[in-house]
Amino acid sequence: DDDDLDSSSYETLERYYYHDFLEAVRYAGDSDVSGCTRFVITPDTQYTGSKTVSEILTMFALDVDAKYFQGEGVDENGLSYAQKYVYSNYVSGGMNPEEPVAFVLRTSAVSASEQGSVSEGYAITTFGDYCVFIPWKYLLK
Repeated sequence: DDDDLDSSSYETLERYYYHDFLEAVRYAGDSDVSGCTRFVITPDTQYTGSKTVSEILTMFALDVDAKYFQGEGVDENGLSYAQKYVYSNYVSGGMNPEEPVAFVLRTSAVSASEQGSVSEGYAITTFGDYCVFIPWKYLLK
């Protein structure tokens, strides 16, 4: 049946390709964990600047509708795909814990001092070489 195929495909992708990234994105987008409505996600999954790979994996992990991705419609918060998902690396000073924005970044690209400087406003969870920053006020559990 189709569910078995989807489950099997997902497990294969997870096992062999980008498991840590998929886990980090799933965690950031889990409505039971995060009240964030927007996401800044590293474009550096396969190689520096591989935005398309990050985008495809994010769409897969969060089950993003193809029409939404193509710019048709908005989500329950009135956000278009391009407003909700930004593929960019952390820029020092660009994080504001008052905004409902979760960040999925390469751990190796965020220095210990940068992590320390934002740790007061963010819960930081690590998945291998990816870390998720969720503002404390938007962390649900």
